[in-house]
Amino acid sequence: MLRRLAGKTSDAMLRSFLGSFDFRGERIDTPSELFSGGERARLTLALIVWQRPNVLVLDEPTNHLDLQMRQALTIALQGFEGAVVLVSHDRELIANVCDELFLVHDGQIEEFDGDISDYGKWLAEKRKQENSSDKSTSKKKSKKESKKFVSRETDNGQVSNKAPDNSSKSKATTPTLSKDAQRKLAAEQRKLTAPIRREIEEIEKALAKIDGQLVTLEEKLADTDLYEEGRKSDLLLLLNEQTALQQQHSDNEEKLLLLMTTLEEMEAGFE
Repeated sequence: MLRRLAGKTSDAMLRSFLGSFDFRGERIDTPSELFSGGERARLTLALIVWQRPNVLVLDEPTNHLDLQMRQALTIALQGFEGAVVLVSHDRELIANVCDELFLVHDGQIEEFDGDISDYGKWLAEKRKQENSSDKSTSKKKSKKESKKFVSRETDNGQVSNKAPDNSSKSKATTPTLSKDAQRKLAAEQRKLTAPIRREIEEIEKALAKIDGQLVTLEEKLADTDLYEEGRKSDLLLLLNEQTALQQQHSDNEEKLLLLMTTLEEMEAGFE
């Protein structure tokens, strides 16, 4: 396929170009009909990039790729000279490829001032605000708010409903810890963050499992016999399964992003 597009370009240059998309050795001469879904996606991208378009638009390009293929895609996009518009939940891909981030929220789009870690913090803060807004509509919330104010008697005998002012209190100087105390503190910090680390590990395992299932589905969908008239029901079943897995993948990646942001905030609080 690439030879038809490349014309008189040397084999050495073509092999070098395909190598940047992780096609090497005998795989270069293998018919594309024998490729997996992920390999076909990379080949399609390679054919597009070879033609040097001004803009490349990618929607969740790593959904069906394993780790090695994701790394190959990242390297290829880093070397792409045109503009890339990337829609993705892949945190690592965004961090390594994107120069600018845009936030799509509440029917609007605007440039996001920060990196992917800042987005995780923004998302966590947004969730807190939404939860707080929901609680503020209840009477129980308003009663709890009123309890934050204490009644205390002033010098002239009048009652003042003000929150106590602790701003005049001096801050205690943090003592220097011994090595033994530092080890104990580090152990306590690890204990406090252990639950969230376990949850992150579980979600990463779930994502790896979903990735494997998506790769298997892609291989099934690559079967040309599946698209015959008499197999429409089989095709529809596989497509529905693929859609469900992609949604699970997206949901888990969002949970992972929030958990990693929470962990970063906890660790920063220990410093």
